Amino acid sequence: MSKILVGLSGGVDSAVVAYLLREAGHEVSCGFMINYISETEDCPTLADIEEAKKVAEYLGLPFHTFDFREEYEKRIVNYIYEGYQKGLTPNPDILCNNLVKFDCFLEEALEYGFDKIATGHYARIIESGGKCPPDKGGAQRAGFFFDYIPYNQELTELAQQNRKNPNPYEKKFWYDILKTPELSKYKFTKQKPLLNYIADFYCSELQLIIEIDGDSHSENIEYDKKRSEELYQYGIRILRYTNSEVKGNIQGIYTDLITFIEDNPPASPPPLSGGQSTFHLLKGVDSDKDQTYFLSRLNQFQLSHAFFPIGHLTKPEVREIARKAGLPNAERKDSQGLCFIGKVSMKEFLEKRLEKKTGNILDIHGKVLGQHEGAFSYTIGQRKGIQVGGGPALFVIAKDAVNNTITVGTEAELELYSSELAAIDWHWIGKIRKFPFTARAKIRYRQEDQDIECVQDGEGRVRVRFSSPQRAITSGQTVVIYDGDELIASGIIE
Repeated sequence: MSKILVGLSGGVDSAVVAYLLREAGHEVSCGFMINYISETEDCPTLADIEEAKKVAEYLGLPFHTFDFREEYEKRIVNYIYEGYQKGLTPNPDILCNNLVKFDCFLEEALEYGFDKIATGHYARIIESGGKCPPDKGGAQRAGFFFDYIPYNQELTELAQQNRKNPNPYEKKFWYDILKTPELSKYKFTKQKPLLNYIADFYCSELQLIIEIDGDSHSENIEYDKKRSEELYQYGIRILRYTNSEVKGNIQGIYTDLITFIEDNPPASPPPLSGGQSTFHLLKGVDSDKDQTYFLSRLNQFQLSHAFFPIGHLTKPEVREIARKAGLPNAERKDSQGLCFIGKVSMKEFLEKRLEKKTGNILDIHGKVLGQHEGAFSYTIGQRKGIQVGGGPALFVIAKDAVNNTITVGTEAELELYSSELAAIDWHWIGKIRKFPFTARAKIRYRQEDQDIECVQDGEGRVRVRFSSPQRAITSGQTVVIYDGDELIASGIIE
């Protein structure tokens, strides 16, 4: 049996996950992620916490809260504002899974000795024996790298013990150096198993290990040299500081580390995988609830520590389990929209930071039809809010953030607008496939899969060509690629 931390959201799906895992005999604890709390808006976070507590108490399971508001602000909220300001339409739900739930929450779980985290996503994971190549893949997303380098599984327990019992010099380095404003933007992991070693501090984005050595370390020089050579094959660099330096020259270490990072960028993206297994992300059995689209930026390391116990169930079956188990939130309605917005419209949310600026509404020939109050507040395919009177219904078919214009057209013009898209920041979930290849794809949640061909152009983009024209292809959103039920890749629409 495994030690599992369930991400309780307050909803019925994650509650059933906790119940099923408990019944299966796993060692289960419950965790609630506090990502955003608004004191002025109708934000459901506080109500969700209370619902989650009720579920944990009813099941007799430990309950913990994890405050990720700072990380959420930096990684998600700021990214949304920056994206809209550039004329893009980011998908915060995908970002939250990749950069908070299966990053910050997962890191906390591993640090406290859990084997996996479990959530109420309607998706499935299947493990196979084939290895992913260690020298390819990887993707940069919102400025963060994630990787999976092979390691000796026997080191896991020792690494967990080391995390729980840091020496005073490691503790001082963590808080006085790595948690400073300048360095906290980089994601360092404590006591990270890599190959046959345990690194004191590891940052995959920087491909950097930092070791805090005892003052009598000369006898380990040959060992350190061998380790450095092996890790360098994966592009990893190592910096070393002594206990005495941490104790007496913390400012000097800080300056040295900042200088190293500025002068020595990573040579290439780190490997996506190198483990003994490949983890495949498959659609949930309930096609109406399948949530693989929102999990499309996860990687092998994240999937290897994820558990989706209701992926083989339908929503009605989950409800019925909740009722029979007597769960206190069995009849609670599913949440709608984004948690950090509540009932506030996206337009109102954006206007908190982005200045209103009058611009022109154009037709497809460039003729001015009217004016708007900011191109950032419109998205491709939008119909409401277009202040042009008379004539047929008009939809946004393009927007120009630089010139602050939006282009509108009829539904027919919108339908014919795009049969191809360019994707950047391409991410393979598992094994890399050769271009060109045919597959199926979707450009938004709940869209039916579309027949496509993927090719690479000469500028590092992936071009996704659709068999039939697509409505409202939107820059900043995510295109997700499937081979049957398996999600194999994704990219950000340019």
